[in-house]
Amino acid sequence: MQGVTFVRENAPEIIDLKKELYRKFEVLSPPEALIASSASSFVWSTPSADMRAPHRLLTAHPFNPPHLISLVEMNCPSKDTLDFAEKFI
Repeated sequence: MQGVTFVRENAPEIIDLKKELYRKFEVLSPPEALIASSASSFVWSTPSADMRAPHRLLTAHPFNPPHLISLVEMNCPSKDTLDFAEKFI
């Protein structure tokens, strides 16, 4: 995953699955890369709890229908992460 700066994750709302994806993401991606999750049933602190660098995770949930409403709600405690993510959303 060299050169990756932003990954969009849309896995099913299964917390163990998402945490495993985030673990692999942290191992394989550059340290500055972000992962945006569309998780809507978890508060941000739940999926990020086991991450080594939780500031790399943000919730980026699109409004529906996304092909008509080009709006994405983003959530993360880090303003720097949100500012960086705005370049990709």
